Amino acid sequence: LAAVDANLIINARSVILAFGKTPRTLGIPNEDKFFGRGISTCTTCDARLYKNKIAGVVGNGNSAIDAARELAEIGAKKVHMFFRGKSPGPDAVIASLREHLGSGKIEFVENSLPVEIMGDAFVTGVVAENIGTKQKRTVELNGMFLELGFFTDTSFVKELVKLDAKGQIIADADGNTGTPGLYAVGDVTNTPYKQLVVAAGSGARAALHAYGYLTNKPVAADYGKRPEAAKN
Repeated sequence: LAAVDANLIINARSVILAFGKTPRTLGIPNEDKFFGRGISTCTTCDARLYKNKIAGVVGNGNSAIDAARELAEIGAKKVHMFFRGKSPGPDAVIASLREHLGSGKIEFVENSLPVEIMGDAFVTGVVAENIGTKQKRTVELNGMFLELGFFTDTSFVKELVKLDAKGQIIADADGNTGTPGLYAVGDVTNTPYKQLVVAAGSGARAALHAYGYLTNKPVAADYGKRPEAAKN
């Protein structure tokens, strides 16, 4: 296998695929241009940058609601929520936003999604379009968080591995994909357990098996032998 990046080619006899899932985006004008300059897919990482600033959150469900609440609690001046339908989520979950909705710190932009991002060096606003009426409005923003879920982008390895109906790599508990020397671990695989500790453990197992593949011998630890105690 070879990894290609510009003029850099790295040849390897064994590879572990551990690239996880890819955040979904809107696919609208200027989205790529401003990614990292006002467009983010990680509220936990970047919310603190929006204290005393105006932020937007796009998406339906718990993740979007949690993102809006985190931004409000961290001190954002205003948070605009863009989502499909009349509500971004269940009433029981929206209840956690009641205080911020009442104060006007969080504003719902119902059944509307951004269709264009505006800015110069950084994001300055978006054009939002109502899904039903097609009416557009400009909303001033300093940044926007995309909470649209994730997908598995395995297109570049589809000729080397077997994929399930979701596009996930089919691998066994040791990361074996069926292609000698090629292992896959974590959220990119068909494991039903999408957890950090599971991914870390599967990565360790795959690394041990990759070592065995390269050296033609298994990793072994002889716990029966102990080094001689250091002498004073």
